[in-house]
Parts: sequence; structure tokens; C-alpha cells
Amino acid sequence: AVGNYGEMYSRHLSSISPRLEVNTINDGGTTGLLYPYPLGTVDTVGPGPIQRGLIERILQRGFLRCGVPLHDRYPADLGGGQGISFDKTSLLNMEVCRALTASLFQRKPDNTSFHRYSADEDISLALKNGDIDVY
Repeated sequence: AVGNYGEMYSRHLSSISPRLEVNTINDGGTTGLLYPYPLGTVDTVGPGPIQRGLIERILQRGFLRCGVPLHDRYPADLGGGQGISFDKTSLLNMEVCRALTASLFQRKPDNTSFHRYSADEDISLALKNGDIDVY
């Protein structure tokens, strides 16, 4: 393919499928395409965490405790040869925990402590009791 999307579209597709007005190339603000919604100023700092709240406790502790459910399906050995298996959903949950940790600890995703829970254990009770911060 040679050219940008607009050039390729007009060369090959415009006669077959004309663009709707909303999908026309942005010509300086008259179309809805490529409009970035303002997110506010990023140089201002918002309020800190709620006093004695969960975020403050996590920051004082220095790491996030993340509950991860164990499953027998889709094994992926992440336990250093210990046979600990996680399904694909658990792996995604672990990445979400790392992203949350990075947002709390200045881009340091390794400040995450993973706590594994089997199907027999009540992971929501661990959250309620404060054994973990998120799951």
C-alpha cells in the first residue's frame, strides 16, 4: 500500500462507498472525526488520598496486595516450577494489578504482592477482611 489512508480511500473506495459526513477527514474542526476531548490541565495536582483511607494505607505499606484466583484450566506455570497455574483471566487481572501499582508508586509495577486463592476460598471475604486490597 502506498499513501496515507485518505489517499488510498479516494483512489480505491470512494466510488464504491462514499464517506458519510461524520467520517470525512478533519479539515480543522468542522467534522466529528479525530476530535480530542479536553482532559483538563495536567500540570495541576489534585487532592491527596483520603486520610486513613485504603490508598493511604497502601502507600504507607509500600506495596499493593492483589488477590488472584487459581484455576485448573489453561495452566501457565508462573510459580518457578512449583506447578502454580493461572488461567488467562487471572493473568489479565495480574496485569491490571501491576498497572494499578504503577499508578500508585511512581511507575514501579513490581511493588505488587500477589495472593493466590483457590476456588474453595472466598476471595471477597479476604477483600472485606483487609487481607488483600484488590482482586
